[in-house]
Amino acid sequence: MSATHAGVIRGLTSRQCAHCGLPLPSRPHRETVDPDVLLFCCVGCVLVFRVIGSSGEGGRADWFLAKLGLAALLSGNIMMFQSLTYFGTLDALGPQVVRTSSWIMFFCSLAVFALLGVPMLRIALSGLFRGRLTLETLIGFGTLAAIGFSAAQTLRGGHHLYYDSGTMVLVFVTLGQYLDAESRRRALALLSPTMSGTRRRARLFREGAEVLVSPGSVASGEIVHVRAGEEIPVDGTVAAGSADVTEPLLTGEWRPRCVAAGDSVNAGSTAVDGALQIRANGSAETLASRLERFALDARDHRA
Repeated sequence: MSATHAGVIRGLTSRQCAHCGLPLPSRPHRETVDPDVLLFCCVGCVLVFRVIGSSGEGGRADWFLAKLGLAALLSGNIMMFQSLTYFGTLDALGPQVVRTSSWIMFFCSLAVFALLGVPMLRIALSGLFRGRLTLETLIGFGTLAAIGFSAAQTLRGGHHLYYDSGTMVLVFVTLGQYLDAESRRRALALLSPTMSGTRRRARLFREGAEVLVSPGSVASGEIVHVRAGEEIPVDGTVAAGSADVTEPLLTGEWRPRCVAAGDSVNAGSTAVDGALQIRANGSAETLASRLERFALDARDHRA
């Protein structure tokens, strides 16, 4: 049976990550959501999927950010107590204050590990069962060791505590993975404006009448009329008129470029403040189409 959508398998492996759309490695991460199995290119995408799920589930995303914020708040308190320990301030207040502070850090660390460390440990163990060592293996077991050793010191009345190291690493790594996966998804989404079929139709005058046709049906040498504020539908050369043209989707530059008769323009750019008459070059593949093809080829091949 074939895949139902990118990253979902029912017997056959999909080629793209279920979250960001990037190509999958040879041994992708898997999440089972009955009756489907979702495939992801990295743990960051697994994390974001667990957070926000399918599109429109904003409540789950809000809960995750609240959970991350709570973990950061608890870690900040742990860091405050730990810094007082490093500078000897707590020791000067007496052994009872030191012990109370140690127990406060212990319970705060347990809460942070339950919020962020346990999900990371699950991913690490899942990778180990498949014979893979991942970032989560290092972070999950490393923070468990730091917090576990510190907990043993607290129970024994010791002073060698590393709660701050374990909890802050969990907060920063989890936040970094979330931002990384979400930024890659948004970056790929930004490629879509010139790729979709929303490009304006070409305005021509044939037999004395104005007609709107698809850009692909414009013949070489035909004059396309573009009004101020409209998107240029074809590649060609300005035959008459002048205008400032913006082409951020093609060049990455938002500053407009002034074009006049004889200048070349490309589909996907916009005439900001003037009307243009453009002589189409008749190319079957515009610059925007080539960029689309290059982007899709790059997405479908791992670096």
